[in-house]
Amino acid sequence: MVLAAAGFVARGAATAHAEVLPALSESDPVARAFNYRADASKIDTREFPEYDPSQSCSSCTHLKAGEGAERGCDLIPGKSVSIKGWCQVWTPRS
Repeated sequence: MVLAAAGFVARGAATAHAEVLPALSESDPVARAFNYRADASKIDTREFPEYDPSQSCSSCTHLKAGEGAERGCDLIPGKSVSIKGWCQVWTPRS
């Protein structure tokens, strides 16, 4: 009984600290500085010739661990990015 209660308290504490971040808009100055696109499948490769279709936020080392279609990024504090997104500082996950 005590172990079950301790597990419940631990899960509750973890949930209480979960932070929901607002989505990064492509018009945000930081997004514009990184040339962030929320949907990498719509990237014009003439504008961004370094982009490769295998690249997206979901495979970038800067994407924070977690669940869901929007997550934090180490380079953009206080905002979430789309896992389908891309920016010019994309770095492959090792």
